[in-house]
This record gives sequence, structure tokens and C-alpha cells, in this order.
Amino acid sequence: MLAAEEPLASMYRSLNTYPGLPDEMIEGNPDQKTDAELEDAAISIRLFPVSSATSMAA
Repeated sequence: MLAAEEPLASMYRSLNTYPGLPDEMIEGNPDQKTDAELEDAAISIRLFPVSSATSMAA
């Protein structure tokens, strides 16, 4: 999970080699957000794709 402002976010993504980094990110300066705000933002980001079998069961 990435929480950063531009241009730092783009720079990090260009150097990152971890294949599991989600495309979505928490935008803005994480130093200006509370832990609760970061947690709320992180919870809303889906880390794993939902398979069709899983989504049909829900």
C-alpha cells in the first residue's frame, strides 16, 4: 500500500519491484493524516482481485 503525494508516488512506483503493490493509493501527504484517516483509506482499497466465483457467492 502506498500513501504519498506526487511526484514522490510516481518516483516510488518507477523504482518499486514488488508485484503486489496495488494500483490504488492513498493520495496526499500521510504526515498530515491521522492514523485513523490512513486506516479508513487503506480499508477501502482492495488488495486482491475478486474472482468471479467469490463475487457470485456474496
